Amino acid sequence: MIHVSLAPDDPTTSYTYGPPLPELRLQCRRYRWSVFGGPVSAEVRVSGPEHALWTTLEWLRRPITLRNGAGQPVWWGYIQEIELQIGKRVVGRSLDKMANKVRIAYARRTPDTGLERETSTAIEDAASIARYGTKEVLYSMGDSTPSRAEAKAAELLASSKEPLPLQTFGGDAGDLTATFHCVGWIETLKWRYYERTGSQVKLEGKSSSSLQAIGWYLESTDVLFSRNAGGITDLQARLSALATGNKLQVTGSAYAGNNITYTVTRPTTDKRVVYTASTIFFASDDDIYDDAKGFAFVRNNALIRFSGTAQNGGVREIDGVNGEGYITTSHLAGQIAPEGVGPTITMEQGHEVGVSPLPANSLSTATTKTIVLYGYRMAQSFVSTFAGEVGQIGIVAGKTGAPTDSLRISLCADNDDEPGTVLGSATVAGSDLMLEPEWTWFEFTARPTVTSGATYWLLVERTGSNSPTDYYSIATTTTEPETESGACLAYTGAAWVTNPTQTFVPHQVWLAEETTNQVRQIAATVGQFIASTTIENASSIWDNPECDGDRTGYDEIEKLLDAGQAGGGRLLMTIDQNRVMRVYAKPTKPGETGAPDMYSMSGHVLIASGSQRRAEGDLPVGEWLAIERTPRHLGLSPVFVDAAEYDVERGTITIQPEGSR
Repeated sequence: MIHVSLAPDDPTTSYTYGPPLPELRLQCRRYRWSVFGGPVSAEVRVSGPEHALWTTLEWLRRPITLRNGAGQPVWWGYIQEIELQIGKRVVGRSLDKMANKVRIAYARRTPDTGLERETSTAIEDAASIARYGTKEVLYSMGDSTPSRAEAKAAELLASSKEPLPLQTFGGDAGDLTATFHCVGWIETLKWRYYERTGSQVKLEGKSSSSLQAIGWYLESTDVLFSRNAGGITDLQARLSALATGNKLQVTGSAYAGNNITYTVTRPTTDKRVVYTASTIFFASDDDIYDDAKGFAFVRNNALIRFSGTAQNGGVREIDGVNGEGYITTSHLAGQIAPEGVGPTITMEQGHEVGVSPLPANSLSTATTKTIVLYGYRMAQSFVSTFAGEVGQIGIVAGKTGAPTDSLRISLCADNDDEPGTVLGSATVAGSDLMLEPEWTWFEFTARPTVTSGATYWLLVERTGSNSPTDYYSIATTTTEPETESGACLAYTGAAWVTNPTQTFVPHQVWLAEETTNQVRQIAATVGQFIASTTIENASSIWDNPECDGDRTGYDEIEKLLDAGQAGGGRLLMTIDQNRVMRVYAKPTKPGETGAPDMYSMSGHVLIASGSQRRAEGDLPVGEWLAIERTPRHLGLSPVFVDAAEYDVERGTITIQPEGSR
């Protein structure tokens, strides 16, 4: 026999229900348990005189407990819905659609960005909350204005702050009864939405951005200088990484005055061109011709290296392009000597970037020149909005060529407004990066700890040697005036300086928190009827806990527990009679010598030691059960029970094994 016990009140509200009238007879018909939440649903039928049955309509949200004949609690929760059958009339009340706190999500039109997501300020009914507890709704109404959204919120609150009345007429006449549709306390986690902010530091900047080369460096004899070309030339065309505003430190030029710091004023994407022909001839004192008219690639003021000619080899500056078959040169490298067609001549044209100040002309390939890019290592500061462990950092990153090392990001402490002690590092292999930069996430397996309100630095660099052809790129951006961006520094090879391009590194820094700790936090925030949470088995999975408030606490907890444990184990959850949420791991499958309780073909559970039945109404949810008359070698027994239901009238149990439909 299952006995029904109704609490006179609930400590979470100020409402007192009073004792049931003695004429009422309460009989449980069925109840159900699940591995997610424990007690899930129950149905109780009430009989008695009509005047007494009417009083039950005031019992919504009343705590209810079911006990077996030995007084053992077998189910607990509260009354969610009540129906009275009075002749051909069914009347009732339900908490299902009730809401006493309302917010409206809508799309607001703006002149700059079109539609933007907005959420109205919540409005609530204090009397309803005091009676039932807080039950929220987030209603979506599409394109709207703030005033229309507020009006809609007021309309919804007025119509939903009290339990929804249920009433139908004209059906079959039934017995004079009331039916309680009861649910477990897990259901109340659907009553409130969960929001958590401040666990992510973000700087996204404007949509337009420029690229900063990381790990770029050039050392070559093929670097030349030309005032007419307005800058620095590389005959191998390896200067495409340089952007407007970049600063360059040059050393090794034969002309000492060129060994200074330059600012890029005109970047280039021109490709290297190598042209070979036996139809080229030279005429004094600056004319070069091609009978095959192959000079279409030549740029005015370009520096071109000629080889294969006995008298006119070396680098020459083009000062006139007069068609596809005729160009002229300056006298920087001397005058042209007459030379007819016949020899196979090779012309190499690289590219050049404009710089300030203008360098002196220097066409010598006799010395090795070195170009150091300010910012081949970059550092971006931020102020942490959270205290805890950092699990992920994201930047917009890509690659050029095929770097065989990795891109590394280090979280550093602040040292007098510069990167200090490295707190932790993470890498992404060059082979895993795309040519087009995109948001790239660096996972910290050893998670560094930060303090809320403290300044930290993101140091971006490559792990291998610098290269002019195989390197990395990160996005940099200006920021909106109201955006706090922190400082952005570029490394010169010797010191940190303010980023010469006056841009910043878009970034995201995410707090990492174990998912089972997040479950505890959610329950403490939205679980208004949950006393506490006990984590018996941690997940060992770390993730960012940021939530935008669009999902209920129930949905968030279900998502986190569904991820299970790091080793692949499953996590289960129940809410006990004292409303303590208990998170635990799925028990391991019994071995061949194990003796789990057995589910009989008659719908009963027999204890492992013999044929004796388990205590009345004790459901085997979250346990392994052997199945009667089923050979173990077929893999059909034992089964893990995900859910079970007790039919009180028949005294039988129906089980739902894991993975079943």
